[in-house]
Amino acid sequence: MTKVELFSKKLDCKLGLLSPVLFLFLGHASLLLSAYYLVNFQRKKEKYIKKIELSQVFKLSILIFFVIILISIISKFLLSEYAEQQQVIQLKQNFVDELKKNGFIIIVIAPIIEETIFRGFFYRALKRYIPWVASAVFSSIIFSFIHQNILAFSLLFTLSLFLTLIYELHGKLIYPIIIHSTFNVVMLIFIYLAK
Repeated sequence: MTKVELFSKKLDCKLGLLSPVLFLFLGHASLLLSAYYLVNFQRKKEKYIKKIELSQVFKLSILIFFVIILISIISKFLLSEYAEQQQVIQLKQNFVDELKKNGFIIIVIAPIIEETIFRGFFYRALKRYIPWVASAVFSSIIFSFIHQNILAFSLLFTLSLFLTLIYELHGKLIYPIIIHSTFNVVMLIFIYLAK
């Protein structure tokens, strides 16, 4: 697969390899990285969203969402002694207020930043040194670890692999962003129903 282009500049590649560290320790720097990516790496002449691609992505997303829900149920059963993510706990305790405070971030900002960092930068940089499958697996492991929750690890790993595959198939970051955003909305609905 070669839809996702490699970085042409060494500086961009180094920045890509460091992007998860910047994301973890300097969260606000992620906004700058996302802006840098959007300005420098978007194809301006190509129609960005195509109906056929979007339809294919939608169909694959429905399938993977069922897989992710199944993984979530199995994880909760097998790892019941582990706590949920702090953000999930806060949402369950005070859903409406937390959603008012953080809903836009959860649904829009976080998917844009996380996809830019983990697929747009990190995955692309890894692909320069190791095959795309190994890059997808390694970037997905890091994506899952960054969220710092053992209970959500397998769910996030599966989601990340899927998002990377979609990015690699189409070479467009917009599709993983849309799927990630939709995933967050679905998780919010489940959190609301489970509270």
